[in-house]
Amino acid sequence: MKNNNAIALSILALGMSVNTVAETEKENKEKFEFSGAIEASYQKDRTAGETLVDTVELGIVANLSESLNANLILKSEADANGDLPTSGLVDGATLNGDIKGISFTLGKFGAPFGVYESALVSDSAGKGIGDTSGVKGVMLATKINGVTLSAWSGNSKNNGLSIAYEADNFAFGIDSLRDAAADTSGGATDTINNKGVAIHAQATFGHSTVIIEQIKVDADTAAEEDGQLTQVELNHTIGDWTFAVSQNKGTTTNGTKDDTKTNAYGVSYVLDEGATLTMENNKKKNAKRITSVKLVYEF
Repeated sequence: MKNNNAIALSILALGMSVNTVAETEKENKEKFEFSGAIEASYQKDRTAGETLVDTVELGIVANLSESLNANLILKSEADANGDLPTSGLVDGATLNGDIKGISFTLGKFGAPFGVYESALVSDSAGKGIGDTSGVKGVMLATKINGVTLSAWSGNSKNNGLSIAYEADNFAFGIDSLRDAAADTSGGATDTINNKGVAIHAQATFGHSTVIIEQIKVDADTAAEEDGQLTQVELNHTIGDWTFAVSQNKGTTTNGTKDDTKTNAYGVSYVLDEGATLTMENNKKKNAKRITSVKLVYEF
């Protein structure tokens, strides 16, 4: 499966991971750890086709001590012309530590708001209205009886709370945010007030997994998307094959209200360790049907 970060370096996981660093220190943990992903795809609607490298991503973890690490995520995503920008590559840069069971993350990170997990090619539709990448601030988290509690803040108007529970075959979470898109760095004056709630759950029954997510965001300007989307996906794994179907529907606003609905189905195959090939057929309301093929290599 994939989510909005191809590398499994979600900032909440990074923050909580320092709790286990002391336990793994005995295993001679490497001073530096590297991970990354390269995604290439071919997309064809009924009139045209295009092949491009979508994403190149590199993650570096420096284990400074048994309770402190630093993380850097470099990422480039194809623009409208299919080119990979070489500017603004720092997608995340954090210092993470643990003090008596309370983990902290300080720096630039993606705040926890939704999981956007999918076995298909396309990103979950809710990602478009729930993106919290580029938050500059601090996050605190702790785990009590299997429940992870976290709170983050960039400033007095830029903050959020999250509660999550995960067992072997079940996961559930609720995230809230306020003003995640605001950025006053470099003299910017925008004060976009994006208030939102994300509720997400995932359950596994044998080789089948159900993913349900609802995203609701209220923006205070017409330039920012807001609305509510419900997303449901069912996937089933047989050996190296995974078959998936999904649907999302709701209402988004970008100047004018417009009901939205997308149906998608696809199949993926694990070519080798870290390499997955996925084919998807996707149909948005009032749009042409799109067929996509994506090859992802993660290390």
